[in-house]
Amino acid sequence: AASIRPSVILMENVKLLTSMKDPDGHLVSERVLSEFSKIGYKSIFFIVNAMNYGVPQHRERVIFIATNKDSNNLLSIPSSTHGVSTDLFGTIKPFYTFGDAVSDLEYIESGEKSKFDKFHEAVNHPEHVIKWLIDVPEGHSAHENVDSLLRPPSGYNTTYKRQIWNKPGATVSTTFGMISG
Repeated sequence: AASIRPSVILMENVKLLTSMKDPDGHLVSERVLSEFSKIGYKSIFFIVNAMNYGVPQHRERVIFIATNKDSNNLLSIPSSTHGVSTDLFGTIKPFYTFGDAVSDLEYIESGEKSKFDKFHEAVNHPEHVIKWLIDVPEGHSAHENVDSLLRPPSGYNTTYKRQIWNKPGATVSTTFGMISG
């Protein structure tokens, strides 16, 4: 039976994987490294945040890199390119913000489509959802509204949330078209 033996293996997942335990009580991240070793690979993992690489969103991930034990490949990732500058001559660029990413988009209302950009359209929110969101401050969720009638009946405080203009955006989920996402 032939087996696939790639020179390099790259895996990516949620940061939470680094603190999760398997049914035997071992850290899943350590188990992944151990399994790579058993099949002849040296490996390492890195925790990264997309905002440190010029992506306008806060998105933490864990990246596993494995290479054949006999290779001389370095197990590394590029250094961060964006962040908070710590000195006058630093080469680090400021974070790319939510505002940086969307400020050139045409302003549209609920249910409208851009006249100029075929990929820019707003979800057609029901009237009650617009009422929940209209006065939510940046960085806050409609779940925090003082008036309980203006709070969504279910969901987490990470949903129905307003982005902060001058910071990297919150993680965009695969359900970004749903108002709760």
